[in-house]
Amino acid sequence: MPTAFSSDALKRLAFTLAIGLVGALLFVWAALPVPWMLGAMSFAVIAALTGIKVGVPKPLRNVALVIVGSMIGTAFSPAILDHLSTWLAVIIYNYVYLITVIGAGTFFFCKICRQDVTTAFFSSSPGGLMEMPFLCEAVGGDARFAAMVHSVRVVIVVLAVPIYIRFAEAASYATKGDVPRLSADLTSIDAIILTVTAVAGYLVAKQLRIPAAALVGPMLAGVIVHLFGWTEAKPPDGLFFAAQLMVGASIGGYFVGVSILSMGRITVYSLVWTVILLLIAGGFAHLGTYVLDVDFNVLLLALSPGGQAEMALVALFMGIEVPLIATVHIFRSMSIYAIAPLVFKFFRKSGQ
Repeated sequence: MPTAFSSDALKRLAFTLAIGLVGALLFVWAALPVPWMLGAMSFAVIAALTGIKVGVPKPLRNVALVIVGSMIGTAFSPAILDHLSTWLAVIIYNYVYLITVIGAGTFFFCKICRQDVTTAFFSSSPGGLMEMPFLCEAVGGDARFAAMVHSVRVVIVVLAVPIYIRFAEAASYATKGDVPRLSADLTSIDAIILTVTAVAGYLVAKQLRIPAAALVGPMLAGVIVHLFGWTEAKPPDGLFFAAQLMVGASIGGYFVGVSILSMGRITVYSLVWTVILLLIAGGFAHLGTYVLDVDFNVLLLALSPGGQAEMALVALFMGIEVPLIATVHIFRSMSIYAIAPLVFKFFRKSGQ
């Protein structure tokens, strides 16, 4: 039996999902936003920091991401073709924001945190939890430091941004409805189309070695079938909540073996940097409302440096411009994975 599904791993999974379910139900009761993901994530992270071994096997997390990607794809329709000029402007604006973030972060980690330029550069690049530490280590940086910075960043951003929108922007949020109804009548044909499309998208993206293949592949495949009008179906609500629970609970695994007290200064640096990041994102979102004539909440979710899947889920749950937000995050992530190592090498040579 594969290690990911050994007896111990299955016990850990069951315990992790149980903890996540308690957190999700508590968040539902408290009427907090995106409860199935944020509640599960919060309780799983707390459990990990107290020394409890939590975790979701990577194959199951990939299944959850395939479902999330498929759901995001259903948010695209032919009507979005009328807004491509706005999308292009937001994507370009996102790159200006990205350059600002990496520049500010590299300065912060070099001058304030006394890290080498390699670690500083990759710690400040808002990419994935798994990918950025790997890239950092590959070019000689401190992967442990980068991993802690990105873990704290994702958890704080994914918690703070939707809660801010839910309560600080309560009026606009309330008009969208607290819980979207994703599925109406899902026929067997529609179910087959959605399933085959999601699986095929994942397999093709994996074969092409596209970053975050489990999320991006099904999403792009879903975009195609919905733009061509082959189906208008959406996955069932139950599947939506289960995927959120799995994604949220899996984040706790990044904190297994980590103690806030033992990490000391790294934790403080990570928290301070995350606050700076949120202020930069908020500032760019505010400025963008005038420059781009796009809603503040849309830009805040598009620019917020949370996880790619997590921020897409937040947008999906809150009903806020899912196609645009998901597309911006995908462009940013792919650009970071493809270009960051090359930019860093050029940057390092220029500094020598």
